[in-house]
Amino acid sequence: MPTVYNTPAFLRLQESSQSGEKTMTGVYVTMFEDYDKNPWVFARGSVDLSNMASLDVILIKVSIKVVEDGSYAVYDLITVKGEQPDDQKLIQLHVIPNVYGVKVEAYQSAGTNRVVAMKFFVAKR
Repeated sequence: MPTVYNTPAFLRLQESSQSGEKTMTGVYVTMFEDYDKNPWVFARGSVDLSNMASLDVILIKVSIKVVEDGSYAVYDLITVKGEQPDDQKLIQLHVIPNVYGVKVEAYQSAGTNRVVAMKFFVAKR
């Protein structure tokens, strides 16, 4: 007699449509923001800072919501100063399981406003 198993749907990895380039403007710029009604995963983010110069300072802030309709709380804050060596030009943002929201913002506090390239991946049902 065949056995039927009720298995949950798998998450599908996909590139976010929010990937691309953003110009820094002297205020926090939202680079990525997403949420879902079901559990999902912010799978990865890559931020290319290869065009930074010696006087540039860029902050990358990752925030999450831990309750529905709640406010974002800072999960990680990365400060990058000056021209980056070849092995540090790419900032990697790692996996965050979530439901209520993940937001990635960038702010250039010094130097010439730069265009920053980024790529984000999410895993959803």
